[in-house]
Amino acid sequence: MSKRGLGFVLVLAFAVAAGALVQDFRFDASIARERLATDILNRTLDSTQLSLANLRAAQAGYLAAGQGPDFWMKRATDLSAEIESTLTSLQSATTSADARSHYDAAIPALGNLNGIDQKARDDIASGERFLASDLLFMDATTAAQQLGNEVSAGRDAEYAAGDARVTALRRSRLALDGAAVALLLVVALILAVRRPAVRVVDAPAVEALVSKPADPAPLADRIVANGVSLADAAQVCVDLARVLDGRDVPPLLERAARVLEAKGLVLWVADDSGAMLRPSLAHGYSPMVLQRMGPLQVDADNVTSLAFRSMQAQVLNGPSHGASGALAVPLITPTGCIGVLSAEVSGARNGSDTLSVARMFAAQLATLVGPVSESTSPKVAQA
Repeated sequence: MSKRGLGFVLVLAFAVAAGALVQDFRFDASIARERLATDILNRTLDSTQLSLANLRAAQAGYLAAGQGPDFWMKRATDLSAEIESTLTSLQSATTSADARSHYDAAIPALGNLNGIDQKARDDIASGERFLASDLLFMDATTAAQQLGNEVSAGRDAEYAAGDARVTALRRSRLALDGAAVALLLVVALILAVRRPAVRVVDAPAVEALVSKPADPAPLADRIVANGVSLADAAQVCVDLARVLDGRDVPPLLERAARVLEAKGLVLWVADDSGAMLRPSLAHGYSPMVLQRMGPLQVDADNVTSLAFRSMQAQVLNGPSHGASGALAVPLITPTGCIGVLSAEVSGARNGSDTLSVARMFAAQLATLVGPVSESTSPKVAQA
């Protein structure tokens, strides 16, 4: 590929990455709006249920001994008008056909309740308090229960519609992020192919090369010689982007460990307080080892906590040449760091290419995890 073509590919990759980042913010804003709308609707329906309870209490006041019913009748009229206004607004504003059908049924139920209320008022005015009592405490109770049931069913339908919209937004975001990561990995693969493999040889090997020409290494061997298999890493990232069920993540974590040639992987996730890191998923460690390992305090003096605080990847070399070391890569989202992916790797694989691929895996995992509670037990993926 010419320099001009390579420059075009790099500019395209940058544009795609920037576009994906901007679209991620838009998706997050849309999800936040959906959640806010759900909260507002919940408060509105709570207010409607409370108004219905107050209406029933006001109707009981019609028959209170030693009190005139005029105050309570006016109170009941105002509450009924408030409920009717709220139901009419919800009926016209909802986007859920199921919820609208319940609001449609709730308005006639309110009309039935008002009709019973008017009959009870007429009986009180004519001195028939016993007849009014039967209407208010029997017939009106049934009508009020029907009205309350329709309002509750409307709430459930609204919740289901809101959850469906949020799920669709999340799936679209995952698909977009997966496509962007796949394109970036293709660009990284192109750059790796263009870069000559670096071979470390001793003095006798240099003498042999001078005296006899060497056969060039195959392309795949040169890619792997730089650290890790980018093709395998790309496939793991693509499969992570397709995850819809959390049960699919442990096998992918096992594949990620094979790509990195890691002895063990742990996915640490911050709890709700943001003060502790708890193991959410792991590969290569028994549950007993994980129990001794965590949780970790965010301000502790270790590479995992440091990676979370600094939001920068951390590398810890082994105590001797060839000994196992550690990588800790933060899980970054638009709202900040939510966890850390840590890996125990051999000294031969503790290099820049391994760290770069670990960052790619962490970027994909950041879209799949959420806060863990103290009671959550880690899931261990066994090879």
